[in-house]
Amino acid sequence: MIRVAADDAWIRAEMGGTTRASVISKPEVVGALIKRAKRPLFILGHEIGGAGPESEALIEFIEGTTRICRIPVIGTSHSVKDLISKGIRITKIMGGMETLDRLRDPEWKGLDGQGQYDLVLFAGLPYSLGWVLLSGLRHGAPGLKSITLDRVYQPNASWSFGNMSVEPWRIQLQAISALLEKG
Repeated sequence: MIRVAADDAWIRAEMGGTTRASVISKPEVVGALIKRAKRPLFILGHEIGGAGPESEALIEFIEGTTRICRIPVIGTSHSVKDLISKGIRITKIMGGMETLDRLRDPEWKGLDGQGQYDLVLFAGLPYSLGWVLLSGLRHGAPGLKSITLDRVYQPNASWSFGNMSVEPWRIQLQAISALLEKG
């Protein structure tokens, strides 16, 4: 059995550059980043819409976080209908690459016309698509912070969970939710 370190890319051949994501080791880090953000944004992919403990944990976290923090959500796929049926309010449906182009455009004023976003939270995207989007943001929008909420390490993000099994990852998400609910 090959052991994968927490800060190794999920697909080991996918190591681009010398700058790597900081591993989220404490839920307080993500809670503080979300609380401090003036204009956060969620970008959700189709992998959230499936059945199983991973999807349930993400849906619970995203539903609670968007409700408490009033974060707009971009759905990137055909599974938007499933996400809506599970209680997630989708602000806009937009393809991943189109979203990337908008986030990199300094003239874009956001979904509501109020200005650029300062923190983007990603969840449920296929690993390779997330890799490309986060690499584009890292190089094309260097001032934008990004967090991936999936349980695999994504080195192109600003912050990412390490490679973890489902239960410790679920506990981390629940702890972040509890911190956000406290205010």
